[in-house]
Amino acid sequence: MGAQLSWVKLWIKIGFLGIYGLLTGCNAASTDKHTLDVLFIAYDQGESSAFLQIEDALTKKGIRFNVLALGRAAAVYKDRANVIILPEEVDPAALTHKRAGLLSSADLAAITQKCQPSVVYTGMASAVQAQLSNAFERRGSKVIAFYDNFDTAVGNAWIRPFLDTIKHIDELQVPTEQTLASFHHIDKLKDTRVTLVGQPALEEWDKVFRAVDARALREKLHISPSDSVVLFAGGNINDGYKQAFQRFVSAAAQLPRVQFLVTWHPKFDGTFEAEVVRLAHSGNIHRVDKAIASTAELCKLADVVTTYQSTVGAKALYKGKPVIYIAEKSYDNFLILAGLAERVSTVNATVKAIKDKLADKETKVSLSPLGMPDKPSSEVMRRIVEMLES
Repeated sequence: MGAQLSWVKLWIKIGFLGIYGLLTGCNAASTDKHTLDVLFIAYDQGESSAFLQIEDALTKKGIRFNVLALGRAAAVYKDRANVIILPEEVDPAALTHKRAGLLSSADLAAITQKCQPSVVYTGMASAVQAQLSNAFERRGSKVIAFYDNFDTAVGNAWIRPFLDTIKHIDELQVPTEQTLASFHHIDKLKDTRVTLVGQPALEEWDKVFRAVDARALREKLHISPSDSVVLFAGGNINDGYKQAFQRFVSAAAQLPRVQFLVTWHPKFDGTFEAEVVRLAHSGNIHRVDKAIASTAELCKLADVVTTYQSTVGAKALYKGKPVIYIAEKSYDNFLILAGLAERVSTVNATVKAIKDKLADKETKVSLSPLGMPDKPSSEVMRRIVEMLES
């Protein structure tokens, strides 16, 4: 009975705050109006995609939240509601290429005076996220840090600025059992509670797959219902990526009866991929404009998904698509190490891998061997509610 009453009190509190929030907003002037259930601090594309799915779950439960969007996340959130308007002197994009950069004391004070969240839910992509978390924690907020990557934490340089700056984390949330185990080897976090919640960003593709009419999309792309389709999901352009894409195009040219679709990373304009495809003079390789279909939509058509080092590989595997990484032999990730995806490093190996996977379409693939929860956003919401209640 005590537990039931406690839950009732919590939902009454949440419902009141949700209505109160609509009337006041996070940017209100009086101290009482600063109260907020959850504040997300986003910096990168990956964690922003996860946060958007968590927000949907919180909205359904009436839990009030706002978002601080900095760095690359500023572009993701520019047209969304619930984003805290930063002081004019703070440029959220100025930190885009400075993971170790910090806000000035004046900017930090200006931002943290905007609201007082009960829970701060932050990514781990930059030092400024840790700096803001520290400031809110000193004022009484509880801090949850979310590690959005599927690879192990040990040796991952991109989280180092965050780890060097953070003072206290009440809970660290991770996507897989493998990533959970890796954090036990980081001394600074040895006493931190680490919880397996899955990767909410994957749920974005659930919505896309439900909405896409595969037959209609094939007709739009002039692909026969009987044609096999292989998708290449573009990534960050560097020397390794350029070599991998060239190998992919060369392999595709050797498989003229297969239709190959090409997308590119949202940070770039696709001109590199377009030029390589043009020079190949192969009628079965098509760079698909994003106005026609997104990478996720094209993935629903694909029998096989190929990429360089993109996280699209994990999302595709989550949706049951066989995945091939075209990368140097030194490259590994959690899917390759677990035997869930294949890595190839030459044109001939790429051709063989594609042929093998097309010939074995009936074999089911999934992320279930990694021990991920089925509904990550619901798992995160459950932990947030428990922290709000405690």
